[in-house]
Amino acid sequence: MLFVDGNAIHRMYTKMVLNLMKIEVDTAAETSVAIDLIQKGSYSLILLDLDELGLNGFEVARTIRKKDPTIPIIGITDVADVNIMFKALQYGMNTCIPRTDMLETLSFYAKGPMEKNVA
Repeated sequence: MLFVDGNAIHRMYTKMVLNLMKIEVDTAAETSVAIDLIQKGSYSLILLDLDELGLNGFEVARTIRKKDPTIPIIGITDVADVNIMFKALQYGMNTCIPRTDMLETLSFYAKGPMEKNVA
């Protein structure tokens, strides 16, 4: 998994929690670094902060889609706004979630396929 976020505290905390959930994660502070990492390797999931400096998360998603149309991309936003979420879908993301829901969503992702449907 690749997590792209310009905030060092968000990257550090998220990586720590994901590692505890047994999810391997690479992080990138800048979108240009993220694009380089994506071009050099393969990821099972990409999480993008949508308010990055430089090339924003929307443009990164578009760039990723040119390389790999199937990789899951989740946009992360601090603002739960329908317009932002719709724009994320237009740029090729699979979904867009508020940052407050990110760890819950990832804990679901971390479970095996058989466990996902258990109540």
